[in-house]
Amino acid sequence: MQRYEQLRELVGQLKPRSICEVGTWNGNRAIDLCEEALKHQKAVLYIGIDLFEDITPEISASELNVKPPASLAAVKAKLEAFKSAHSGFKYALKKGNSRDILPAMKDGADKLDFVFIDGGHSIETIRSDFEALRAAKVVVLDDYYSQDDAGLKPDITRFGCNAVVEGTEHTVLGRGDPVRGGGLVKLAVIGWKPRVNMQVQTKNCVPDGNIQ
Repeated sequence: MQRYEQLRELVGQLKPRSICEVGTWNGNRAIDLCEEALKHQKAVLYIGIDLFEDITPEISASELNVKPPASLAAVKAKLEAFKSAHSGFKYALKKGNSRDILPAMKDGADKLDFVFIDGGHSIETIRSDFEALRAAKVVVLDDYYSQDDAGLKPDITRFGCNAVVEGTEHTVLGRGDPVRGGGLVKLAVIGWKPRVNMQVQTKNCVPDGNIQ
């Protein structure tokens, strides 16, 4: 998916030493982001939060989750294999509902370099996750919804981070992916601004013929 490619680009720019992901799922993105971070840092800590196999059909429906659950044991095995090949990698996996786990992490959120929030998709869950981790240096939120070419967009009064980041200084990244049922989903970033490349073109103060 195009929007997730931007995550690795951000990590390459920011060079974080600590990464927290809400919504670890199968662990593939954790490895992708930490692999990039380890190009720039000797040691990287990853913290992942997910319900893993404890997610229920009722929770999936209320949070618009369409991914099949991954087990904690399978993700741990995957990260252990990555750790064995990367001596500077450390990780901690926390199993449970982010709305229960994250409030206890709030006091230490300012020590986190990079946070990616992609757990539940309801406004209530996203807001709870963001409020707990907003003190981190950079926070990226998935599920910023915008209209597609047909003018369709998910119900942002119930789902997505639009209402959560409203009123904060944030940047919506350009690449988006189509949403089932219509609309586009993008990433919103807080604590970071895109680089501005300024080109300066010189101009002679007299005609070229005079100089020649």
